[in-house]
Amino acid sequence: MGMDSQRLQLIEENVKLKHENRVLNVQVDALCEKLITENSRNHEQV
Repeated sequence: MGMDSQRLQLIEENVKLKHENRVLNVQVDALCEKLITENSRNHEQV
């Protein structure tokens, strides 16, 4: 496998990981928002 081929593979993997990271960040934000909402509802009921 040549250097260019390895470099291309690393670039592709990097792009995939960056995309996956964005998706996970969105999921984390959504979960945090859900927890904050549920937490504030629970405090209102007390």
